[in-house]
Amino acid sequence: MKKKIILYLFLFLIGLCTILASWFVINGDILFYSDIARDFLLMEDILYNKPIALIGPRSGAISGVFHGPLWLYLNLPAFILGKGNPIVVGWFWVLLYIINLIITYKIGKLLFDKHIGLIATLIVALSTISFPAGPSNPVGALILSPMFFYFLISYLKQKKIKFLVISLFILGLIIQFQIAFGGPILILAFILILFNAIKHKKFYHLLAFLILIIPLSTYIIFDLRHNFLQTHSLINFFSQNIKNNNKNFYNWEIIKQKITHSVGSELNFITDRNILLNFLTIIILFIGFYQVFKNKKDKNKEIYLLFLYLYFGYWLIVIFYKGIIWWHYYWPFLPLLSIIIASFIKYINKKAFFIFIITLIACSFYTKTQLIIKTKNYFGQEKSSWLFYKNMAKKIYEDAPKNFGYFIFSDDNFGYPSWYAMNYMGKFYKNKKAIIHEKKETTYLIIDPSDNPGYSKEWWQKNMVKIDKNPEKVFQFNKSNFRVEKYKLNELDVKKEIDPTLIKTLIFR
Repeated sequence: MKKKIILYLFLFLIGLCTILASWFVINGDILFYSDIARDFLLMEDILYNKPIALIGPRSGAISGVFHGPLWLYLNLPAFILGKGNPIVVGWFWVLLYIINLIITYKIGKLLFDKHIGLIATLIVALSTISFPAGPSNPVGALILSPMFFYFLISYLKQKKIKFLVISLFILGLIIQFQIAFGGPILILAFILILFNAIKHKKFYHLLAFLILIIPLSTYIIFDLRHNFLQTHSLINFFSQNIKNNNKNFYNWEIIKQKITHSVGSELNFITDRNILLNFLTIIILFIGFYQVFKNKKDKNKEIYLLFLYLYFGYWLIVIFYKGIIWWHYYWPFLPLLSIIIASFIKYINKKAFFIFIITLIACSFYTKTQLIIKTKNYFGQEKSSWLFYKNMAKKIYEDAPKNFGYFIFSDDNFGYPSWYAMNYMGKFYKNKKAIIHEKKETTYLIIDPSDNPGYSKEWWQKNMVKIDKNPEKVFQFNKSNFRVEKYKLNELDVKKEIDPTLIKTLIFR
């Protein structure tokens, strides 16, 4: 009876997490910062201009290297179904959240049992509540990582090449979604499989790596068509790092920071940066691993060894990378870590373990509900809100004549959120035509104020847009001085050529 009550309680809490994860789209909004808006513009570009895309968003770690286009194509059916409506795509993100929970449960159950699968699912459900509000490409790697792990451990246990082929194919898809995670894991997988091939004299198993040609074909074709752009970028990146070895590349302080980073960063997804919970989780992990390796005959030892190899091997590879290790690089370890933590119920006193889990759940729910409460003044009010940009674009179209031009001023020079909102709302005003970064008799300046003192709106307007007069009308949108200025231009004003460096295409390629 107690087990049934606990089961229903866990299912109820997972359901509640799903409602919280849907909170933004329930309120008709999503996060719409620059990277998300860029993805919408790219999907729009695929749909109307270039149906075959070979690359996706640019990699922040290495200049000239891109993620694959799989994230764009994964979202494209929802984009088409919703006719570009970000809220429809937002509901698809909720579906991805649910799929991630199902996969976590299934893999947890296959590796251990259904109870561990359920505990791990609740941990992941709590840890990822915020991602359906505005995800990007690393979500694909997050969803696939448990499947990659399961088939790799199946291969190591059974030595059947079919499991290796499936595992490597999934890893190729992970690389499409997040190179900074999949790349180091591929290196580790190759070392491990090479060692096993030598040990068991099954060298033909190395042929399984040929399956990577399929998921990585977009990279291969792109490089062949563009003079090996990404290959040269990678070579330049590593050669520059080698040249800097004697400077600060192997600076002990930097290495020490990243060692500390590796121990605590992944836990922060689960504990919401709660120091006490971090401490308790580390104790649980320490006791659990100790109990596992104390028993030499433990049948699950291989699972834990593989996890430790991949996790700390990953950090060993990236530890000498000079740049910032962003959270989304290592986020895909989350489902695996959750399964490992949940599995320690088999090795730790059950009362002590449940006290830990209850504390973790209670603290996480409190943090998440506080975040939800704080969103009551968010929807349509903040600059990262889709509703905000939609309402802004609607205001312009309602005010504008049949033909008008507009320019976007923003810190990043791209202005993707305003750009996509203008494209989308234009579908509802078919009798009006808006042209980005082109002067017309009626011209609007969409102003997202810059914090950069060396790049002011006034300088940009006068020197790049070549409009040197006062606006006819100003629409104010929020407390941060985000505004739209309407200008009436004469023939001379229109003829003044704008700066040719003004961006009006997707330059990420």
